[in-house]
Amino acid sequence: AASGDLDISTSLVLTGVSAEDTVIDGGEIDRVLDVGPGILAGDDGIEVTLRGLTIRHGRVAEEFEVGGGVRFQGSLMADRVIVTQNSAAYGGGIAAARSFGVAKTLRVVDATLSENVAFTWDGGGILGEDGTSLEIARSVLRENSATGQGGGVLYNGSEPAYIVDTLFVANHSDSGGGIRAGCLEMSRSLVSANVVTGVGGGIVVDGGCDSHVVNTTVSGNSADFQGGGVFVIGGGGSLTLTHVTITENLIAKPTIDTAGGGAFRATGFETKVLSLQNSIVANNGTSDCGGAEIASLGGNLASDATCNLTQPGDLPNTEPLLATLADNGGRTQTHALLDGSPALDAATPLADLDEDQREVARPADGDGDGAAVSDIGAYERADKKPPEDPCTCK
Repeated sequence: AASGDLDISTSLVLTGVSAEDTVIDGGEIDRVLDVGPGILAGDDGIEVTLRGLTIRHGRVAEEFEVGGGVRFQGSLMADRVIVTQNSAAYGGGIAAARSFGVAKTLRVVDATLSENVAFTWDGGGILGEDGTSLEIARSVLRENSATGQGGGVLYNGSEPAYIVDTLFVANHSDSGGGIRAGCLEMSRSLVSANVVTGVGGGIVVDGGCDSHVVNTTVSGNSADFQGGGVFVIGGGGSLTLTHVTITENLIAKPTIDTAGGGAFRATGFETKVLSLQNSIVANNGTSDCGGAEIASLGGNLASDATCNLTQPGDLPNTEPLLATLADNGGRTQTHALLDGSPALDAATPLADLDEDQREVARPADGDGDGAAVSDIGAYERADKKPPEDPCTCK
């Protein structure tokens, strides 16, 4: 534009010295970057990479505008960037332009999105509406907020959002504090300390596809009403949680609804299946699970009897003996298993899963009995040597 935001209308790579040394500051006058040939041009061939820079203090005040830091169409890669303290009605940090029928692709790698605000509606950190594909790897979404849905991320694409090795922490919204997605493939990630005034403190999945969360920790999130950790709603499709640890989440207003501090499957939407496999759901306020019946695929552990754990290897009403959330190696924090934990070497074998959240190899002999069996939950305890025979020397 002649004044205001910086327009990028052709394919390019914009490279800074580093995110610390190269800063593009919008001064809260307008959004910082508008990427694409114009939202009415209909050209989705533009490919832009932002690398090694900070985008901050962008703001668009109009009621229905998107993308305080960056608005884009076409293909955008944000590589080793910091997007911070931007605001818009929708999509405070990065947002897909509202150009119907135009394909949009967003890849976020080794990036940090923090303190961005969607002050009227959805997507505090990232907004990806239908027609957008989304990949996030090795990134941090911290302290973003939305008045509506998706404090960290709101993603309404019909294809899965692919998320790996990523931290969602201390984001705020009405629902889906960490992320709200229609379709989701998440692995080796941490969703922690997110807060909502409605439902789904950590994760909300609401689309009609089959979604999966694997080797991920959901810890210390809070919802006022239902699903402090995970909330599932919508007709059709499913969400399967495999080797996931869901613990220390809670319902902040238990006088309204005390159910499902850990996981909640919305009643009235029973065609949306929520399944647990080799997962821990424990110590989540007044109840671990709530809503419509949750399906067990075996090998799960819960600290109460609310998760319908009736399959082989299930351990209801069992204390998992988890350590506090800490850096135990890997890119994101985990809850280690303490000595004597019933989750050690207790999972149902899965041939296609050979590592934990930290990329530690599964299975390992965590209890020292000489047999390598995977642990329940996101954390795999490394091989423990059996005690040596007592010395019988004279």
